[in-house]
Amino acid sequence: MKNTMRTLSPSLLVSTCALGFFGILAISVQPQMDGGQLIARANLVTEFDQEIDSSLHQANQESPASVRLFNHITDLGSGVWIKRLATVVALGLVIVPCWMVIFHKRKIKVPIWGAVLALVWLLVLVLGEMLNLELKDHFRRARPPFHAGAHAYGYSFPSGHAMGAFIAYGMLAYLLTLAIPQRRIRRSVVAVLALIVVLIGFSRIFLGAHWFSDVIGAFAAGAGWLGFCIAGMEGVRGLLRAAARARVPEGGLVKLQPEPSQTIS
Repeated sequence: MKNTMRTLSPSLLVSTCALGFFGILAISVQPQMDGGQLIARANLVTEFDQEIDSSLHQANQESPASVRLFNHITDLGSGVWIKRLATVVALGLVIVPCWMVIFHKRKIKVPIWGAVLALVWLLVLVLGEMLNLELKDHFRRARPPFHAGAHAYGYSFPSGHAMGAFIAYGMLAYLLTLAIPQRRIRRSVVAVLALIVVLIGFSRIFLGAHWFSDVIGAFAAGAGWLGFCIAGMEGVRGLLRAAARARVPEGGLVKLQPEPSQTIS
C-alpha cells in the first residue's frame, strides 16, 4: 500500500495543483453578465492578454513566413491530427505485442495488456476532448479580435488545440517511458514531445486564435486531467505488482536459494 501511495502522490499532486491554478485563472477570465449580455472582465490577466495579442498580431502581419510556419505547427494539435495519432498509437499497442508473441515467443498476456492500454489511451483522449468542449460551453469566452484569420471559431477558453495536444502528447510520453528502458532516451523523448506541445500552444496565440490565458488555462486543465489518469494507471500497476508478489507460494523464495553444500562427516 505504501508503494502504491508513493506512485500515486506525484501525479495526484500535479493534477490537484493544476486544477487549482485553472480555477483561479477561469475566475479571472470568465465573462460577466450585464443586461443579458456577456462582457469581458477587466483585470490584470485580461489586460495582459490584450497586450500580448496586439504585439503578436503586429508580428504576424510583418512576417508571412512565420504565419505559414506556425500554421503547420498548429495543425499538430488539430482534431484531425490528434485522431490520426490516436489511431496509429492504438494500432501499435495492439500489433506490436502480437508481433512479439508470434516472433519472439512472449507470453500471451502481452497482447492482452497491449489491448487494455490501447483502450485506456483512446478513453483518455476522447474524454479529454469532451471535457474541453464542456469547459468552453461553460465559460463562453469570446476569442481575440483577429481570430477569423486563423480560421478559429467557437468559444475561446480553454484552447482546444493546446489542451488536446497536452493530453495526447503527454499520454504518449507516459506510454513511451513505460516501454523505453534507457533513461537518457526517455528524457529526450519527453523533452521533444513537451517542445511540440509548447510550440502548438504558442502558435495559437501567434496566429490570433486564442488569448494567452486560453493556452495557459488549457495546459492547466490538460495537466489536471492527464495527472488524474496517470495516477489511476499507476495505482492499478502498483496493485497488480502487489498481487503478483502475494501469489508467490510460501517458501517459494526459499526454494530459489541454492542448497547449502553438504559436508562429509
